[in-house]
Amino acid sequence: GRALMFEDDQTEHLPMTLYYLHIKDGAELLLDPEGSNLPNLEAARIEAIDGARQLISEAVLTGSPLRMQRAFQIDDADGYTLLSVPFTDAINSGDKL
Repeated sequence: GRALMFEDDQTEHLPMTLYYLHIKDGAELLLDPEGSNLPNLEAARIEAIDGARQLISEAVLTGSPLRMQRAFQIDDADGYTLLSVPFTDAINSGDKL
């Protein structure tokens, strides 16, 4: 992110929020133990789409099942689900990452 410099040479970053990008696969939830510090929910959505594209690409390259029924479940630090991003959005979203 963009940083602002102060006279005491300390750097202050723009506010970031901790988002957890879990993967929901049917009844199973694969937890993101670390989370990602991102500026907003839209950035988390784009991160989820990028992650889904990476997982889909790996599956294609290794000949594994695509498992397109999966979705990223984006939770906040309190455990509340803010957004669900289906893997199909990674193909149909039109986002150019």
